[in-house]
Amino acid sequence: MILMLLASLSLFGCTAKAADGSTASLEYSRQAVNSSDALINQSRLSGSADINLTFIKFRGNAQCVSCINLGKFANATLVKNFQAEIQKGSIKYLDINAQTDTTNPYVLKYKPDHASLYLLVEGAGNNSYEELAEAWYYTGDQAQYEQYIMKIIKERLG
Repeated sequence: MILMLLASLSLFGCTAKAADGSTASLEYSRQAVNSSDALINQSRLSGSADINLTFIKFRGNAQCVSCINLGKFANATLVKNFQAEIQKGSIKYLDINAQTDTTNPYVLKYKPDHASLYLLVEGAGNNSYEELAEAWYYTGDQAQYEQYIMKIIKERLG
């Protein structure tokens, strides 16, 4: 059964709720990624008027499969489709354990209280951030997840 993530995903654990209202605990996994190990460096998008995109996956110590896929699929999409921008540094991806890295500037600024994927858009007079909550619907299907991220990037870049 495919579970739709309708419940809040706490940094300390995940519970998925199916369409019929039943719940199931998801298997936890630990991922040893340190917030200082940014997977993609920052710079500018070519032809995008000095706009920088930063995808931040906030997480806790314990992660379910969906929590892991939330970041894994985002990073894979960026690496697959934006090599030039990654090399220039205009797109980056960060995986931050908000439970242990409590002094991280992004944790202090955005105060995440659950596993989440944020998009920061900076430059050209636009400094905004948003939680990409819809990404949870696609954590079981990498191709749909990629389409969603590509759509978001295209919309934000105009």
